[in-house]
Amino acid sequence: MNIKLGTKIIGNFGADVELAEGVVVGETLSTTLLRTEFFLRIKWSNGSDTWIMKKSINEVGKLAGAGYYTKEAYYE
Repeated sequence: MNIKLGTKIIGNFGADVELAEGVVVGETLSTTLLRTEFFLRIKWSNGSDTWIMKKSINEVGKLAGAGYYTKEAYYE
């Protein structure tokens, strides 16, 4: 998955919640003795921001249900 700074992200949190739209504004690598994970900082359209694991962004289209998606994958 090729996600970089500026990639648009959709947050789908269920049927009763409006879709959240954001953009990747940062990336960091977190390393422990057991594992290494990439985290992305998402700046949402409402002004808030969230750090999420890169691997939690879904590559499957919106039929996969609630979760985080690239805008491109969500609207395929």
